[in-house]
Amino acid sequence: MVERHGLWIMLECGQCKLQFAHPMRSPDGFYDKVFYAGTSLEEIRHLDARAMAGRAKRLGWPVFEFALEWMREEFVGRPVVLDIGCGRGAFLAMASLEGIDAFGTDIAVEPVQVLRSKGFRVHCGSHDTIPEDWPDPDVVTAFEVLEHVPDPLGFLRSIHEKFPQARLLLSTPSPERWSLKVGLREDWDYPPNHLTRWSEASLEVVLRRAGYARVDFVFPEVCGLDVYWIVVGHTLHKLRLRERGKGSVDGSDTGAARVLSEMLGKARWIRGLYFFGAAVSNRLLGPIALYFNRKGWCLSSMLALAQ
Repeated sequence: MVERHGLWIMLECGQCKLQFAHPMRSPDGFYDKVFYAGTSLEEIRHLDARAMAGRAKRLGWPVFEFALEWMREEFVGRPVVLDIGCGRGAFLAMASLEGIDAFGTDIAVEPVQVLRSKGFRVHCGSHDTIPEDWPDPDVVTAFEVLEHVPDPLGFLRSIHEKFPQARLLLSTPSPERWSLKVGLREDWDYPPNHLTRWSEASLEVVLRRAGYARVDFVFPEVCGLDVYWIVVGHTLHKLRLRERGKGSVDGSDTGAARVLSEMLGKARWIRGLYFFGAAVSNRLLGPIALYFNRKGWCLSSMLALAQ
């Protein structure tokens, strides 16, 4: 046993070093209740699709930027992309600026409804149940999805079987990320949110067992924006979880946590300050990111390219 966290224990495979939760499940409706409640959708609810795409481009997660650059280099023309677990649609918005035909899936109802209202093509459900008239993708992306899935091998195998010709580009929290090196394991890297923690070795094993013949890895460098998102996100998450408790079964907010969430959701000036900080983070936090890179530490996420 690696550690205990509320109702879960974390175990580790002695061969590939995969860490996994027992039991391997999240409560029903967990993501609707926690990650898409209150403030989480407010950042895009009041934006139209063009404004949303512009903000995503300015504040884009570095992994998304890498994915788009890789697609520009690997494909003649614009590939068709299926983004599994598209969440609040940041990658779909960034892809739209590139003229890429991108569509997404997510299991959380509310973000799907919001994205559809803005003109994005999004399916509520799994990739196995997407509409028959959608085109077969050239690329399947799954950013920060695998660690939430109770059956990772089955999930990856189903992607390969349904889209055998598509390349798979996925990201997971990196075991070499700078936050771990400074002794910070983020609150979101525990069950019931994250059910698995992947190493390069364990991720290659599961991708090859799923049917992929070639697997390559990328460990991007740290940037100021990554430092900002982790530190601020971790702080806000700690505040919101203060009364929820780490062992919560249903993930629901109670008491002061719910009040805080509602206050942040209604106060646009707070959100504005939050995004202003992100906009200037690369300049202000750049020296810290440079220091981390010189020590050989990496971005918060690693990428795997499989085909």
